[in-house]
Amino acid sequence: MAHARSDRLHEAQLRRDRREIEWHVERPDHVGTGQDLLLLCGEGHGERAGLVAVRILLAQGAFVVGDVVHGLGDDLDAGVDRCEARAIDRRMQHRERHVEHKLVHAWESSRTMKFGLGFANTVPFADGAGGARLATLAEAAGFESLWTVEHVVFPDAYTSRYPYGRDGKMPAKASTPMPDPLVWLTWVAARTTHIRLGTGILVLPQRNPVVLAKEVATLDALSGGRVELGIGVGWLREEFDALGVPWPDRGARTDEYVGVLRELWAHDHAAFAGAYVSFADVSCNPKPVLGHVPITVGGHSEAAARRAGRLGDGFFPAKGSPGRLAELFAVVRDAATAAGRDPDAIELSASHLALTGDDYGAIRAAVDELAALGVARVMVPAFVFARDPEATLALFAEHVISA
Repeated sequence: MAHARSDRLHEAQLRRDRREIEWHVERPDHVGTGQDLLLLCGEGHGERAGLVAVRILLAQGAFVVGDVVHGLGDDLDAGVDRCEARAIDRRMQHRERHVEHKLVHAWESSRTMKFGLGFANTVPFADGAGGARLATLAEAAGFESLWTVEHVVFPDAYTSRYPYGRDGKMPAKASTPMPDPLVWLTWVAARTTHIRLGTGILVLPQRNPVVLAKEVATLDALSGGRVELGIGVGWLREEFDALGVPWPDRGARTDEYVGVLRELWAHDHAAFAGAYVSFADVSCNPKPVLGHVPITVGGHSEAAARRAGRLGDGFFPAKGSPGRLAELFAVVRDAATAAGRDPDAIELSASHLALTGDDYGAIRAAVDELAALGVARVMVPAFVFARDPEATLALFAEHVISA
């Protein structure tokens, strides 16, 4: 059975796509089956041209001659007969050439629910072999993205309450490996071609935002524009103490650091003057492929929901019943409206308790329930597939993603 989005969500995705396509991009080195491309589409092709996933088109028989993609069959939902695929050199941004048409970033059809794998860099996928195995299998199964978690250190005797466990403790011990999310994502990026690379989440106020802007943009450039930056304020006070980062103002730091990242990604000769970060006339390169990286705000509190509405490109509450999710999504929309932003343009990701089981009927019903709330991406915990990744990921693809 197909999991169609609501009309409202579909229209929201169209609006978001139209914003994405206004950015210049680096010239792709080559075109091949399974690779993401950017399409330069004439006005006559309609809005749905912006929703074409090039890797799907190529896999289903499209071919490239010169700067034109041909052979888009009538069986494709996008219904687009012809789009021009042109390489645009970033150097032309600094000359007299301007983009006269729309740049369209290719995604899977917005009518289909996206599936992300959360906790991707945890045991048994934390090491090099496990990470590469998970990433390649997930990509083959049709997962849209991988999402990592982060802790720089594990305090021996912490009293902060872990919000995602009944006993308030992380399901880990001092020796449990938890690799740096950006390094781990770089490793799996080199072994995949199109699966997106998300931090879910990275504790933003613990980072130097200028250094982070460089790291994230570099990963995005090397991976062909595949990065999704999920951020959060953190819950583990003892970790902040170990890093020498003040705990009380972590929310304010997070808000300011988002502005720093976007300024450095968008401009050379950048300047920023804030309470925590100030600089002038500096450039940070490479830039992200599209000139920015989508920022998803994580957290299950109303404060996180308000932050997503004010600042985020997406919102991911890692827990919550469907009823609670509906309440948080309403907070996101209200905050976006108050900030003069389009609330429908904020992409919603969420999980569901049924996803930890193996009842595919219940899982499909859960996906439908989330879709009815406006969720665009279903987050599935990677540990569900830990025992036999090859078999379980293939079954999930057959019974859920492709059902």
